[in-house]
Amino acid sequence: MTTGASLTASERQLLGRALTTATVMTHVTPDGPLAKAVELIVADRLPGGVDTLSELRSKGNARRDRWHTPDTEPWTGADWSNAMCGEAGEAANVVKKIRRVETGTGHHLPDTTEHAQLIRNLALELADTIAYADLLAQHYGIDLRVAIAEKFNIVSEREGFPERITVPRPDVDHG
Repeated sequence: MTTGASLTASERQLLGRALTTATVMTHVTPDGPLAKAVELIVADRLPGGVDTLSELRSKGNARRDRWHTPDTEPWTGADWSNAMCGEAGEAANVVKKIRRVETGTGHHLPDTTEHAQLIRNLALELADTIAYADLLAQHYGIDLRVAIAEKFNIVSEREGFPERITVPRPDVDHG
């Protein structure tokens, strides 16, 4: 896994603007747990120029086919949606624990070691959520890379923000 540290200067600037936009839209502090978790799972381009979501789709399909063999009942959109929501729920549960540590609620005292591990756990749960989101998108023939860029741009335009993401060419190999 690569992190924001390996991004180019322009990619780091774009990520910073995206996190700023996410901060405004979700009232998340730039140095808070969600921003840190996003930084942990953001990857730059892989060797050979393959973007991370295309790589996720390719490898995710292979792994899906290992789990869902021809002798099993194929999953429906509802099954993929339930799996994605289950992972999102696990991420929300980790955030609840992060807040307990941050606020000293209950028996939790502020603990930087526990906090760091919880942030790592959150990153992994968010990654699971994204993996299932891509499988759900694929089930319905949606290229998630295109959908993310289009939705980001719709919100930026609606809110009058200048940030835009270049909408990628639909991925015919993995769509």
